[in-house]
Amino acid sequence: GKGEAAWADAGIIVPWTVYSMSGNKTILEENYSAMSSYMNFLASRSDDKFLYNGGGTRYGDWLAYQETDKRYISVVYYAYDALLMASMAKVLDKTADVEKYNQLFQNIKAEFNKRYVIEKGTLNQDTQTAYLYALKLNLFNSTEETQIAIDKLLKLLGSNDNKLATGFIGTAILNQTLSEVGESDMAYNLLLQRDNPSWIYSIDQGATTIWERWNSYTIKDGFGDAKMNSFNHYSYGAVVEWMYAYMAGIRTEDAGFRNIIIEPQPDFRKTLPKGQECITEVTAQYASINGLIKSHWKIRGENIEYKISIPANTNAKFIVPIFMNGLPKAGNGIKSVSKKADKTIVELGSGEYYFNLRIAN
Repeated sequence: GKGEAAWADAGIIVPWTVYSMSGNKTILEENYSAMSSYMNFLASRSDDKFLYNGGGTRYGDWLAYQETDKRYISVVYYAYDALLMASMAKVLDKTADVEKYNQLFQNIKAEFNKRYVIEKGTLNQDTQTAYLYALKLNLFNSTEETQIAIDKLLKLLGSNDNKLATGFIGTAILNQTLSEVGESDMAYNLLLQRDNPSWIYSIDQGATTIWERWNSYTIKDGFGDAKMNSFNHYSYGAVVEWMYAYMAGIRTEDAGFRNIIIEPQPDFRKTLPKGQECITEVTAQYASINGLIKSHWKIRGENIEYKISIPANTNAKFIVPIFMNGLPKAGNGIKSVSKKADKTIVELGSGEYYFNLRIAN
């Protein structure tokens, strides 16, 4: 359908994502006019009650086990679009548009708070997806409110036996947002969940691809309704972004991986859901436009080994929790070692590195 929220917003999200991964702004230049037209379309959808309604409400958080109001999805995607447009305008040196879209985001945020926030950090949409998007887009007005919202999200997940209840839209940002707000333990709980709905549940039913539904086929009941039951439907595969960007920690600081972030989030869980074990080793590599990036970590008792490969003509920041001991001083490719808040930041040049760090109690 025309202009349906999240689906139509791909016209803005995809160019930004391609630019972020490649560093090539051609896709932004070629599509800026079309993206601006779409933003004008969204601006035309105000009504007597609200100015910022976003796109259509046909799909919402598609196939969610817990439904979020579809208009809520439209509004938060409108806010997301505004943020991305401001970022793309900055890349293209469109100063007036940077200010325009930053102000639009602030206006949407203000109306969002009147429309959906009923008390500090509390939404009138009491769903996992609702809190995920409010947190991802920084839609609360204070650090205090944000922390309350994080606690509410964790409660929604925990009270659901460490299972997600999100659909296509919420699952797309689920684990990434948890790690962004410092809750990687819960992200690991969800990744290793075996009950329905979960990634491993589908695998246990025989999945070798990503399915449209978690239970598109079950050993007990066989195939689901063939009218809408794709066995090659990648939406839930968005968890792989989290696996690369947070488990392995490979991200780009700018666009195109000229300046690389290596910030793994190892499985340091102290309390495990029934039947789960900690992941003790991760290996990943990403063929970026500027060369092959490798990240490996392995927990050995009270120590954790890191092996990192940074391609030629790039720089990297290797970031670990401040409670890690044993980092070497500058030299041999290490440009500097500094501490910021609860993290230690090691600036690296191109090359291969090995660190054996002790996990302090």
